Amino acid sequence: MWPKLVWGQIRSRVIILALLVALGLIALGSGVGPLSFVLYPTTSISANGGVTDIEIQSVPEGRGGRGLLFARVPTTEGDRPLSAIERFIPDPLPPPLFQGLCGTDSMESLMVVNLGNGKQRTYGPCGMPASIEHLWTEMRYVASDGQCAPGCGRGGTPGP
Repeated sequence: MWPKLVWGQIRSRVIILALLVALGLIALGSGVGPLSFVLYPTTSISANGGVTDIEIQSVPEGRGGRGLLFARVPTTEGDRPLSAIERFIPDPLPPPLFQGLCGTDSMESLMVVNLGNGKQRTYGPCGMPASIEHLWTEMRYVASDGQCAPGCGRGGTPGP
């Protein structure tokens, strides 16, 4: 038989290891962990029915009403044609970045890209790939007819 002290050490190590594995699986399964690129590889736009619309949504949800929307077929007043920003949409779409534990003061908005086959890719609220940051800036620039320049980027950063 194992001495009592050794068995207690083994049991506590097994429990700690099981908790770490469980936390790792939760982080991977939620798509927000540092390995989220495994679950969210680059996404070909053309292989997924093209982009139907792109929206910048306020965070937390509901603050400020409806977001900025560019759609293939604009349906309501305020929607803009997707063709105005199509050349800035990266193909393939990059995977979302790990958001970590960003504080609410660093949150701005989300960008949601909807594809023709019903898939959706969400970026933000804290960090975005550079190509998505550029798309964001161009969307704001086009929507404001250039009036936001030079601070059209997220949080008023310079661009385009």
